[in-house]
Amino acid sequence: MAEQRNEIVLNKDFLINNAKFLEDAQIFLAEREDKDLSSPEEIYDAFMEHFRYQNVNEVTAARDLYYVNNQTDDEGRLRMGRLMDTYDRMDSDFGLAAAQDYLGGVFTAPSTYAGMFSFGAGKAGALAAQQGVKLGIREVVKNAAKRAGKKVTKKQLDDVAFDTTRRRVSRRLKGEQPVHVSLSQRASNIGRGITSGGYKAGVGAAAVETIGAGAGVTAQEMIRVETIDGYEDISLANIGLATGLSAITGGVLGTLSGAQKTIRSNVAEQYVIKELSKQKRLIETAYKTKTRPLFNSKTYGKIAKENEEMLKLSLKETTEGAIAEGERVKKKLTGTRRKAYTRYENLTTSLQQMEIKNIAAAATEVLKKIGPRPGVVKGSKEDAQERITSRIARGLKENKITTDGMLKIMQDHGITLDQFSSFYVADISEAAAKLGTQGRLAREQAKKFKESLTQIDKSLIDLGARTESAYVKVKELDKGYFNLTAVGNFITALNKTRIGFMTVQAATTVRNTTNGLMRNHIYALENLGTGSYNLVKGGLQKFGSATDKELKAVADLSVKTGIAQLRAGGKGLFFDDMFFGMQSQETAILTRMLRDPRLGNSNQAQELFRELGDIAQLSGVETSPLLRAARFANTFNTMSDNMFKSAIFAREIDKMIAIDPDDIFKKAGINGLDDLMKREKFGFVGEKAIARAMDEALDFTYQTGKFKGREGYFNIFADAFIQGASTTFGSAVVPFPRYLINQFRFVYEHAPVFGMLNIGGILSKTGGGSSTIADRFGKQMAGYATIAAFFAMRVHMGDESTKFYEYKDPTSGGVVSAKAALGPFMAYAYVADMLYRMGKPGGYLQKELGLPALHSNDRVALEKVNTREMVEALTGSQFRAGTGLEIIDGTVKALLGETAEAKSSDKGYAAAAKFLGNYISSFTVGGGMIKDIYAQYDPAYVNVPVNEDINFLPYLFKQATRSLPIASDGSDPFLYSPIAPRESMQTTTKSIPLRNVNPILKQLTGLTFEERRNYAEKELNRLQFDWVEVAPRKTLDPLIDNEAKAELGSHIERVLSNEVVSPDYQLIDGDTKKRLYLRAIVQGIKTDAVNLASNYDSDDTPEEVQRKNRVRYYREIPSNIRKIMEQDYDGEAGHADFSETQDFTEMLDRYYSEDTGYKDQLSRDQLIKRYMRQMELY
Repeated sequence: MAEQRNEIVLNKDFLINNAKFLEDAQIFLAEREDKDLSSPEEIYDAFMEHFRYQNVNEVTAARDLYYVNNQTDDEGRLRMGRLMDTYDRMDSDFGLAAAQDYLGGVFTAPSTYAGMFSFGAGKAGALAAQQGVKLGIREVVKNAAKRAGKKVTKKQLDDVAFDTTRRRVSRRLKGEQPVHVSLSQRASNIGRGITSGGYKAGVGAAAVETIGAGAGVTAQEMIRVETIDGYEDISLANIGLATGLSAITGGVLGTLSGAQKTIRSNVAEQYVIKELSKQKRLIETAYKTKTRPLFNSKTYGKIAKENEEMLKLSLKETTEGAIAEGERVKKKLTGTRRKAYTRYENLTTSLQQMEIKNIAAAATEVLKKIGPRPGVVKGSKEDAQERITSRIARGLKENKITTDGMLKIMQDHGITLDQFSSFYVADISEAAAKLGTQGRLAREQAKKFKESLTQIDKSLIDLGARTESAYVKVKELDKGYFNLTAVGNFITALNKTRIGFMTVQAATTVRNTTNGLMRNHIYALENLGTGSYNLVKGGLQKFGSATDKELKAVADLSVKTGIAQLRAGGKGLFFDDMFFGMQSQETAILTRMLRDPRLGNSNQAQELFRELGDIAQLSGVETSPLLRAARFANTFNTMSDNMFKSAIFAREIDKMIAIDPDDIFKKAGINGLDDLMKREKFGFVGEKAIARAMDEALDFTYQTGKFKGREGYFNIFADAFIQGASTTFGSAVVPFPRYLINQFRFVYEHAPVFGMLNIGGILSKTGGGSSTIADRFGKQMAGYATIAAFFAMRVHMGDESTKFYEYKDPTSGGVVSAKAALGPFMAYAYVADMLYRMGKPGGYLQKELGLPALHSNDRVALEKVNTREMVEALTGSQFRAGTGLEIIDGTVKALLGETAEAKSSDKGYAAAAKFLGNYISSFTVGGGMIKDIYAQYDPAYVNVPVNEDINFLPYLFKQATRSLPIASDGSDPFLYSPIAPRESMQTTTKSIPLRNVNPILKQLTGLTFEERRNYAEKELNRLQFDWVEVAPRKTLDPLIDNEAKAELGSHIERVLSNEVVSPDYQLIDGDTKKRLYLRAIVQGIKTDAVNLASNYDSDDTPEEVQRKNRVRYYREIPSNIRKIMEQDYDGEAGHADFSETQDFTEMLDRYYSEDTGYKDQLSRDQLIKRYMRQMELY
């Protein structure tokens, strides 16, 4: 029989005439993909498309595994096994259709876009092995763990690095000669890149590709074992071949991409060294021309020397980063080029001493310019008592010295404001040495320092962060009576670690990255809109002011601004610098220079490229081992975050260069960022430009925290909200305050009409003023375009039964929820949904306003506005799913009785258990990845467990462990605790438990997949029933509540689904009447379900009877009566108090009669009288 089977040629002609194949394929495609096919050609094509996709697309493979495990019966498994066996034995089918399917599978697989590190290495391996072993999906997580190798030491790479195709074309258009680089030179460069670190990237790529391919093929092998008769064991040969091919292709291409990245990094390092050489000359020149004369001055020399000594005392704290980096460069240069080392050997010795003297001299000049307080004699004892930091704050506040004046002094002395900020730390250190760190004087001085630093920040707000390290030093000065700083630092570090661990899931990284790419389109549209406005404005100004030189200059600037903004918009449309591992050379150099502490901008870089970016500011615990662990766990999140920040920062610098109002760059022949780097003119970029570009980058990633000093009550609230939520207690309730504030600003700025109004100062900008009309116009255009995009998605990817954040899944017939991934874009999806509902044929827009219908679907309904969903849409709180406001949301639900608390007096206990459990659970959010992976392969973990309980400790434990892989319903668990066994959560509209559908895909895509909906669910959703309207009333016991859900779900699926498709229901006139009709039916079903779940049964165990008695006791007996009953019970001898025994059976038996109500000796009237008499005693 086997020989006969092997002789059959399985091809298209055979299969489209094989009735058994057509039947299997037709049923499988209907169940798995919700396709209704009848033509043999259609069935064959769909069959081939599905299994081609399975070979190269991890989503299809994972869904198939979920299907055979959870969504079909034994016959369905055998059916799929026959189809897989058929596909495996088919002749080669390569052709145009096959190529389209394979490419479609590759380019719709999340792994293709998860890293972009090895440029499809795993996919190439999959296609190469397709005919031999059907390798399946090439990876579950692809190329996300590669690390760049170390920098190499190489000479004259600039022409190779910068001579990209874009620039070669640009040069030819300008008539310039292209740079010719021989093939041997390129090969030599790549070779050095490989040997100097690129090979490490190849090893990492090979390792990850091996793991990913192994996981993918293992999934396919498990499907074969489950479905193919006679396929008993997983084929290690198949897995081995798959992983081997993936390792080779991934390793080779990963090595080449790693080498390229190493070369870029090396070029950036060369530029840093050149910039250091320039900085050295500036420091030496400033020392000779400004500092040394001041130190020799009879009038100010003594003050300068005192300032120098103060700086030296705190040198180790303030400059150790620069020293370490300098030593690293010295060591590197020593091992490579001795001449280079000789050139830079004074980097951290004599040069550092000159730098310290320059800072001291600059401080002296600043103090001299400010002068003493009014009425205080210069040089007097009273004058000497004013702290230097206080004097600078006073001078800035009283305008004795301006921002530009500060910058001029810094430039004259060859230093930056970042370097000058070490002076504040030195001043605080000196105060600490004099006052100690305990006592009233120290606390008072700490308070004064905070006020001074706040004033400095406010005055220099448009120049970026300058005083963070000083704030940390102030904390050390204010330790308090019991010197609890160490304890406080530990608690702070623990809390920040907790917040860090809340974002470690792959799903969070995917959502952040997806949201960033969506935000990039908004950025592009903003710049295109603003640029168009300025271009038109400038053209009109030119036309009307041809003879007025001053007005013509204004018009020219408007045109230049418009062109620069259009260029930035174009970069946004083409995702410049927004692919992992493909950063442009100029951006790599710019960010490397900004981040290098030796160049004096490290504080700014630290603010911009902060790890755990949206977690408050510095607090003195940044070196904690706990935080280091959280940073490591957030490696990929940080990479994604910094990719966006680097891209926006570079674009903004490029834009400012192009605008160039004073023609500084134009005179130097610099037209953009690439010219700036090529001509080595980094110093032309001023501190204000860097600060503005940083603000834009932080705003892009919803991490702006500088609201203090901005005009308007919104900014006062925003600053107070962020400060309050950044405390240990506040962050327990709102872990990500900056995100919440910034996403609300984002929504408001792009809201139609409202975004043009500066209500409450919400449009106010750092440094004063508010956004220009052009900026507001650009944001308005971007907002309208985004609403239009979401409306198109609503029309083409949704229907009348989907909510505003849900989209149809064409591959399964189910629904995909984007609720957790949309973030601020939830508001646009919500507005698009409202337009969809109002714009139906005969809807509000057509009927009331006389406008044409916006689409043809007349089944959509607009029966109510869900306030809760509207608030969620405007706040975007679900973006940080599993984090955000879930802790406080769950606590409020417990207090309001929406969870399984027992009685009114127990609501506080339930709320406390839920709050504490959620708090503890936030440390283990990352365990959700393990849970999702495990659930994808083991059906025992697919069901969502009930995590509520009637008792405090089990409730707490269940909430605390809800992110971990714990099986329910007595399955053999991966993790299990006898203290809190849990059962599967039932659904209110289905006869099956609530399940995590394809959970691993949530990690890969950031989306939540749902089961295919029955007719009743579709109709209830269409008529906008909220879950509160469908869910049964709480019985005060989570297990009974769960049983009531099961009864309700079974009835709705079996009975109501038939009702909503019946002719009688369809004849009901209008959606409003249909909604009322269904609401009445659902209310009746809910009541019956609760009664069925709580009624006694002859099979009830004593424990079940006790639980039902408990429900009855608290549900049916008024609280005032219960109080007297319990007092009587407690007053009797021979047993413990009721709070300990909790014997509801005995209580009901002794005091309650089913026939007559309360027993004679405790009638309702008598009990009420007793109750009133007791109240009179109080």
